[in-house]
Amino acid sequence: MANVGYINKEVAKMYGIPYSELTPEQKKILHEDSVRRAKLIKEREEAVLKNNLKAFEDEAKMEKVLASIYASCQKEILASVTETIAKVQKAGGDWSYANQSALTRSRGLFEQIGERIKALGQKEQITFRQGLSNIYTDQFLRQVYDLGQSITVKANFNRLNPALVQKTLDYPWSGAMFSDRLWQDKERLGRNLRVGLTQSMILGEGIPQITDRINKGIDTARYNAERVARTETKRVTYCAHDDVYKDTGVEELKYRCANGGDSRTCQYCRADNGKVFKRGEEPTLPRHPNCRCVYIPVVSDTFEDNELNDLTGSVRGAENYEKWEKAQQEKLKAEKIITPEEKAYNKCFDDIDIEYRAKQTEISTLQDQYDVLSKEYKGLATIRRGLITPEEGGFKNTMEYKFKENQIYTDMASIKGKIEQAQKALKDLERNSAYLQEVGIKRVGSIADYKSIRKTLKENKTFDYDKYADELVQMVAKMDDEALTVQKGLASAIKASNYNSGGGGKGGKTVSMTMSNNHHEKARGNGLLGSWETKYHEEGHVLDHLLGDHAEFNKAGTGKYTGEHTRYMLGFLDVSKEYGEKACDAVADDILSFVNVSIKWYNKENQTNYKDQSSLNRISGDSKLATISYLRHLVDDEGINAVDLSILTDAIGCYTKGSIHPYAHGFWGHDKAYCKDGGKNMSVAESWATWNYIREVGSDEEKALIERLMPNTYGYYSGVYSEIAKWLKKNTL
Repeated sequence: MANVGYINKEVAKMYGIPYSELTPEQKKILHEDSVRRAKLIKEREEAVLKNNLKAFEDEAKMEKVLASIYASCQKEILASVTETIAKVQKAGGDWSYANQSALTRSRGLFEQIGERIKALGQKEQITFRQGLSNIYTDQFLRQVYDLGQSITVKANFNRLNPALVQKTLDYPWSGAMFSDRLWQDKERLGRNLRVGLTQSMILGEGIPQITDRINKGIDTARYNAERVARTETKRVTYCAHDDVYKDTGVEELKYRCANGGDSRTCQYCRADNGKVFKRGEEPTLPRHPNCRCVYIPVVSDTFEDNELNDLTGSVRGAENYEKWEKAQQEKLKAEKIITPEEKAYNKCFDDIDIEYRAKQTEISTLQDQYDVLSKEYKGLATIRRGLITPEEGGFKNTMEYKFKENQIYTDMASIKGKIEQAQKALKDLERNSAYLQEVGIKRVGSIADYKSIRKTLKENKTFDYDKYADELVQMVAKMDDEALTVQKGLASAIKASNYNSGGGGKGGKTVSMTMSNNHHEKARGNGLLGSWETKYHEEGHVLDHLLGDHAEFNKAGTGKYTGEHTRYMLGFLDVSKEYGEKACDAVADDILSFVNVSIKWYNKENQTNYKDQSSLNRISGDSKLATISYLRHLVDDEGINAVDLSILTDAIGCYTKGSIHPYAHGFWGHDKAYCKDGGKNMSVAESWATWNYIREVGSDEEKALIERLMPNTYGYYSGVYSEIAKWLKKNTL
């Protein structure tokens, strides 16, 4: 029977009179209600405990997979050890520390073991991520279903988005992510196996003893993995349940030990068994490895028909969990809560994480090898210093000693080189991660292009990759798919470029510039942007030249423009060719339009009546004054950076052969000799090169400015650039 306190509380609420004054019928109603509520509470508690058990059933399946992975690794390592020892014995030696052949082969064996453990770690992490993700999803749905049998439930099913589930998995419990603990255990396993095998050599042990050492080491590592699996299963289950409680407004939780708080329960869990906590103030579970305690939601029956949101429908009255859960999965799938891009994005990060951890393990393995050799090398110091003779040091003669010393030194240098390479690889993986974060989910596919561009630049010995690596992430992240295609094709074609020439940028079929010191840096006040602007400008010239070798782009023109170039023979933008002619027309139209806009502005500002230019063949003095004045207005009054006007100012200077010469008035461009010599041809070439950097890494504001001031050039170059990108998808430069 329900306790008096409970009934008096309900009586006071329902009738406003003491229990003793109730009629028998009223007492019966209250009693039946009390029993019904107690039953609901018991059912709820049993449901949570049942869900908890289901989680550990799923964890047991994960353990079976782990056992298979470890057994396979164990078999492969034993095979490698047996094969190595057999080769040593076939050569007429013993598996001993004194045998030089055995020592040499042991180093190769240690590398094999390191690779086996790395592969083990990769498979293990994938198993954990898949298994724990499934446990979270299953426990979330089960808790929604069970809680929905007695109260109104509205759950946020977006929590089942794999990206959010991943965050739950990666949350550092007890100061460390589960993946950290897994890879730390792998490092420990590798170190223990190497130490154990070295000891076996010193002791002269045979295959049975060595096998026992390996089996014990791997069994211990497997036990540690299983312990992590149990602990993480409990944590993920707790997180899934807590997310449901958070969504449904559960305010109180009752602590419950899995086995009722008997002698097998730790003192801390036993002390809290049965206690009720406000949600958010409860001890986080698990409290320790192998902890199986749970929280029971403390809620009142609402006496309402339970309804979920439109996504899930009603829980109460569902035939069984399996049918209900299947229906929810179909609805979640239909809602497309996770997109293919998100799946690819998550997988990319998982792959990077796995590779990163594996590389750390590799470094640890190599460092152990280096430490062993270093100790051995230091042990020869007394002979090296002449304090004792080689014979006194255990060698037959000086020649044998020298051979041993040189071999150790060479091996140390080799291992040190491998460590340095692995450390560089770690930095690249960090940059891969940074790049993905920069570009976001929708551009996850661009990671391959980024890697390709990075690879070619790393191969270019004059490009200071270590200095510019982080900046490359930012630059490539700015590029859209078209720009990536162009850059990828161009990067593979200009490996002979010199990015540390000691001079300024030059045209030709290679880039020649100084990344770390160029004039754009000073103008921008930003070495990063300045250097990269110059790089992409010069590569725009290279693209011009390279495409000029292809008939697709170097098409015959109409002969409209002839004799314009004297010292430069450009590629597809030669103004005597089809692409160059059209570009020249676009540039000319924009320059003439800008000059006339300048004249209108100047007339308004100065109450003059200068006439428009009808063409660019003869530039009046009035036009020169108005154009330079308007350019100054744009910089001084509108706050436009003169660098952002460089595509226009250099085009004006070259096209007019210096007749209008912004460079002489402090604007960006080339000197008068260059302009006069290059003419229309160089106006096109330079504006294209500048357009290249604006198109690839320029800001939206910079692009908008060029579209405003040079609409024809902007439109034509945009179309040409797109055409080049399409062509490069099928062809190589």
